[in-house]
Amino acid sequence: MKRNKTVSAVPQVLPALPYEQSALAPVISANTIGFHYGKHHKGYVDNLNKLAAGTEFEELTLEEVIAATAGKADKAAIFNNASQAWNHAFYWRSLALAARR
Repeated sequence: MKRNKTVSAVPQVLPALPYEQSALAPVISANTIGFHYGKHHKGYVDNLNKLAAGTEFEELTLEEVIAATAGKADKAAIFNNASQAWNHAFYWRSLALAARR
């Protein structure tokens, strides 16, 4: 059975930003975007991949990992990293660029 995957299966991949890092300046600087994306977001993706390697979560989509680990104390680290990776990807897609005139 084929699944509709909106986010890649583990190993998870840091999704590309939908715009240049400087595109939101001056509201959010390129330095701030670069740090938050390249350190925080990447860190959650990398940690999730380490935690999920060799487990039943390895081949699941990000959404499936979150659903399978929610509320399970022994899976809290996997849940936290998966949900933060999802939150960050959602955040980047949610920011709108100013209309060019």
